[in-house]
Amino acid sequence: MYLTLLELNALLRKPYFTTFSHLSSSQYALYRGHFNATVLTLRYSVLSPAYDFENMLTHTIRETIKFFSPHHKSVRGLIEYDLILKANEEESYYFWRANSNRAPAVPNSEATLALTHNDIFLFIRHVNRLNPDDLNIFYTNSNVVVDRVVSVIFTFIGF
Repeated sequence: MYLTLLELNALLRKPYFTTFSHLSSSQYALYRGHFNATVLTLRYSVLSPAYDFENMLTHTIRETIKFFSPHHKSVRGLIEYDLILKANEEESYYFWRANSNRAPAVPNSEATLALTHNDIFLFIRHVNRLNPDDLNIFYTNSNVVVDRVVSVIFTFIGF
């Protein structure tokens, strides 16, 4: 469903987009090919006044290590984004919400990390240098372009 700019702006003022972070966790019998997987998802709104890379980095490292220790020594990590897509031909917008239950947008984009400050830091550091134009590669055969990134989502899988 496409939105007008007025509808989009109203949507982006909702707490889901203005709250710094959302954390969820689940236990799955099977998750992306992993049996008995424990999944931690951290979603950061880049629209939040509290958002900055250092806050996100500190929070992600702390929460991931706290959640998985001492039962896991390593985890699989995945980075995805909630995006606002804009139709090329008109002033209409579409909200693309990353869904950690479907296949990643980039095949083989999961990485195995030791459950250490250094590995988690190295995994998420490039988010700070993300150019939204680089994400347009996923929409080359469509009538939309990436207008902006609204959330960064980290999914960590312990198995």
